[in-house]
Amino acid sequence: MNRKKSIMAGALLLAILSGVAACDSAVAEPEDNRITVRLAAPQNAYVEDFDTNLYKLWLEEQTGLKIEMTWLPVEDAERSAMIALTTGKDLPDAYIGFGTYSLFSSQNL
Repeated sequence: MNRKKSIMAGALLLAILSGVAACDSAVAEPEDNRITVRLAAPQNAYVEDFDTNLYKLWLEEQTGLKIEMTWLPVEDAERSAMIALTTGKDLPDAYIGFGTYSLFSSQNL
């Protein structure tokens, strides 16, 4: 079951990144001409170092994007996301890995 969730999460991430890549005119490009996509997710015990993660590096190569990840503590991830959504401060481009829409439906997004 966890493998199926991992595959689904990866497919969703790829879809999100592909969509963001198509909207490059709305995002400022850094000096290296890559668009930076900021993601936030609950901490994943399987990812030791996101900057050297092979899947992340492959996604960046395939999409031409620079991916930055903010890891949220697992026990506090939903609360942290709710605070950010409520205040509108320091929002990532996308939240991933929550596995439910209830977090976002309560904010009328």
